[in-house]
Amino acid sequence: MNASRQIRTACLLALVAAVLAALGVGAASAASPGGNGLLVYLQGDVGSTMPVGLMVSDGAQTREIGPRCGGEVAPIAEVCPSDPVWSPDGSRLAFAQGDDLATINADGTDLRVIDLGSVRSPASPT
Repeated sequence: MNASRQIRTACLLALVAAVLAALGVGAASAASPGGNGLLVYLQGDVGSTMPVGLMVSDGAQTREIGPRCGGEVAPIAEVCPSDPVWSPDGSRLAFAQGDDLATINADGTDLRVIDLGSVRSPASPT
């Protein structure tokens, strides 16, 4: 990973941490916010599947939600999502996707991407 990418990644993580701190989202509410009883998880070795999944807290029901990554054309340069967290009301998920921040409804609709790829350090002209 080159230095400018490391800086962008650090900026993205700092932004996500600041937003979550401002919202007062704790670990328990991130796991199952608003009493919806759903847990968010990432699948390993995704291939052509949707790596972000939801499951009922007892593990009985699971469901995959977007975006796709891996072997198929993905909405965002085939970069798999990471670090999913719930919105405080449990209606949306936010996650990192490469240099970007994305959100999606809990039912898998309305994917929104915030392009953070243009965030540059003043010390890095590239």
